[in-house]
Amino acid sequence: MTCEQKGWTLIDEVIIEKRLVLSNLRCLFDRDSGTLAFADLHLGYEEAARQDGVYFPMVQKREMMMDLVRALERYNPKTVVIDGDIKHTFGRNLQQEWDEVRDVLKALQEWTGDVRFVRGNHDNFIAGILPKGTRLPLELKVGDLRFIHGHKRPAVRKKKRPGEILVLAHEHPSLHLRDKIGAGVRLPCFLWHPEDRILILPAFSSLTKGNDVLRTGFMSPVLKDYEPGEFMVYAVSEIGILEFGRLGDPVPPPKPDIDH
Repeated sequence: MTCEQKGWTLIDEVIIEKRLVLSNLRCLFDRDSGTLAFADLHLGYEEAARQDGVYFPMVQKREMMMDLVRALERYNPKTVVIDGDIKHTFGRNLQQEWDEVRDVLKALQEWTGDVRFVRGNHDNFIAGILPKGTRLPLELKVGDLRFIHGHKRPAVRKKKRPGEILVLAHEHPSLHLRDKIGAGVRLPCFLWHPEDRILILPAFSSLTKGNDVLRTGFMSPVLKDYEPGEFMVYAVSEIGILEFGRLGDPVPPPKPDIDH
């Protein structure tokens, strides 16, 4: 039975700051600038895993292209930003990476001529695949949005300006939920710090392992002064976006079971 048949309402998106759309397609859309942003595609993951003796069906790009087309049709962006880690391997470019990065880039450029990139820690040799002259900065400004991947601080650390929104990736944030008998599910999620206006994007790849930041903490040096519990959690599930609030807030004790 589908969610619609059960009468459930699917929440496809949540809006923060009155204009930033957190999408169930694991991407961000800024209504003011018309910018669509996603990160951590890790194209070529299956071939890299196969070289390590682990075999996955070659399905990631097909599924990713379907979500990408849905996002382009839903939001009709003027600008697309890939916030790092478009490919998977740290070393030389694998054939799967050559083929899939070019296919994804072609689909994006057919929609908009303004496709921008931020350099991630997996993008050491990506310049050889991208069109000649493509910029790969460590940070990118689009209006009041400041995109960085998050694996390192920019060489010149710029003070965050009032009103600026910092958008990071790299963490692959996820939330692990378990029931009383031990069954569990891992959900990719957006993390939002409303006071300091910091947004962490989920991985666009469906194969990369999610980092349960509530258990392991942050990897990014940019976030070294923050605790995961300070962030609002918006998890992406099959039934839409699930809002969990701040998971660092104290949980009220259960109400006593009183017989009447």
